[in-house]
Amino acid sequence: MPSAFTNSFIKYIVNSRLHLLLGPNFAVLSVTGRKSGRTISFPVNTFRQDDAFNVITLRKRTWWRNLQSEPRALLRIGGRAFGVSAEIVESQDAVSEFLKQYFTANPDLAKYLEVRLDNAKRPVPEDVEKAAVGRLVVRLRPI
Repeated sequence: MPSAFTNSFIKYIVNSRLHLLLGPNFAVLSVTGRKSGRTISFPVNTFRQDDAFNVITLRKRTWWRNLQSEPRALLRIGGRAFGVSAEIVESQDAVSEFLKQYFTANPDLAKYLEVRLDNAKRPVPEDVEKAAVGRLVVRLRPI
């Protein structure tokens, strides 16, 4: 888990003209705290698919739970801010299918979740299923 300093630094870069240095997938997500009611902002790495920005996260992290009670949030990416509505995808099968699509589109990233690729550079199904354990996908659709 990144340190508070790292998160602050990445938030600063994403919110500045320097956002291009981090690439097109880094964003800052601002949510309403489910207990405090305060705005909480943190960096996320997104994957664009159709009309949604998707974030893969571990279930044990707590930030995504704020979106269960208040699914509306603000996503700042590529120098622009979007109001978004969140959908939490928790089903193991749905997360596995998402990861399969994600690694098919981004084979170089498979190694970060210990997913091997076959000779055709497709993710190995058993590894994808294993990577999906303990993870979920947050789908953020602009509103």
